[in-house]
Amino acid sequence: MIQIITNAYKDEEHPYENGFIHSRVLEYKKNGMETEVFVLNPKKAKREYIFENVKVQVGDKNDLVNKLMEEPNNTICVHFLSVEIISALEKIMDARNVVLFVHGVEALKWNERIFPGVFSNLKNITGFCKYIIYNTYMLRKIRKFIINSNHNFTFVTVSEWMRKKAEKNWKCKGKCEWKIIPNIVNSSFFEFREKSEEQVYQILSIRPFSTGKYANDLSVQCIEQLKKREYFEKINFTIIGKGALYNKILKPLKELKNVQLENRFLNRAEILSYHQKNGLFLCPTRQDAQGVSMCEAMSSGLVPITLYNTAIPEFLPDDRRLICKTVKDMTELVDRLLNNPQEFVELSKKCSDFIQKKCGFEATVKKEMELFKQFENTFE
Repeated sequence: MIQIITNAYKDEEHPYENGFIHSRVLEYKKNGMETEVFVLNPKKAKREYIFENVKVQVGDKNDLVNKLMEEPNNTICVHFLSVEIISALEKIMDARNVVLFVHGVEALKWNERIFPGVFSNLKNITGFCKYIIYNTYMLRKIRKFIINSNHNFTFVTVSEWMRKKAEKNWKCKGKCEWKIIPNIVNSSFFEFREKSEEQVYQILSIRPFSTGKYANDLSVQCIEQLKKREYFEKINFTIIGKGALYNKILKPLKELKNVQLENRFLNRAEILSYHQKNGLFLCPTRQDAQGVSMCEAMSSGLVPITLYNTAIPEFLPDDRRLICKTVKDMTELVDRLLNNPQEFVELSKKCSDFIQKKCGFEATVKKEMELFKQFENTFE
């Protein structure tokens, strides 16, 4: 059996919690792999529940240790390795097969997480100082755990950029076995629909506004540069998201008649509906290990307007037209596509084909299951 260990999971009250993990689990079960989830979070009440036919247990470190001791033949899959999870695994003396999925928070140094707004007020400064202390301790703890543990580790991450960052910050280059497996994009759900030339004027942005990492301020700058173009009023912008920075960042756009602002989260069906109505996806970033929302939009046929940094180049087709390193480059790409709608239609199909191959079932969940089958003697 596969034992997933993570820090949070979906339930009826939190339908968005680590949804990408739940998507994986559903695929594992669909393909005959028995899977259970343990949420290690001492701040949450202990309980067991079933969510969409997935058995989930919420507990503390001792509960996890007891479960792992009772079921010694399970393959352990950890998402979001933490000090608490390490403390539990250190108590398991016999060697286990452990697959560690590295998402970023457990591998990046504090100075790689400084984004606009981090030092905007005393509360943020105090919080970040606490994070520096915890992050420094956590990276040392992980490094020591990897080197000294008797468990058999395989590390999985979504991009080469993330792998290199983890190896450097953990100081474990050459000591770990790595697999690069992106997060799955469900191409059956985010199905490609051919875009009309007119849809190039429909520009969509669906982003969190929780931190400066998501670069929504750069989206605003791009729109303000497009205001200088004579065709600006023909464009319809839809910007959807929620977070502490929402009002501050979007203030310059609130009086524009062709900009629709929605301060809310969307469910998957709503996201798909917006994908089908729009042609360009405005999604600059300051840091991304993959950019799943961008990948889903590409699968649906939207052309991404993003910044060529961190892992983003790995998730764009090899086409120089899509390379944007500044806001000016983004503006010029939008300008080019608006003036060449046939080129937009061509890029729409090219982006969809590329991402459906790179992040489809065969390249993602199937590879994960093949990895688990290497430990088939441990499955019940």
